[in-house]
Amino acid sequence: MVQETHAFNLDYLLENKKIETIDFVKIDVEGYEHEVVYGMRHALAMGKIRTLAIDYHKVILESRGINPLDIHQIFDRENYVLVDEQSGFDGYRVYRHKSLVSCSE
Repeated sequence: MVQETHAFNLDYLLENKKIETIDFVKIDVEGYEHEVVYGMRHALAMGKIRTLAIDYHKVILESRGINPLDIHQIFDRENYVLVDEQSGFDGYRVYRHKSLVSCSE
């Protein structure tokens, strides 16, 4: 049985629903983190997401030829900083936009 599903990336949803900011995003997509982050690149570039948690599935990503560090570098480039104390890119990591980190310290 085949079931048709419609999916929208976050950039499309924000634009069509006229949403200015999002307080929190959780990404847990079993190895498809790169595609999800790619679908929110405009929101990241505009600083529309205040805080996000991403569950890096390192083994799955690497089996697909994707280095989790590449995803981290997207966040870094768009002014998001890690706010947790873990090391490496396997498991949950929390990022916050730099404008919020300087306000909370």
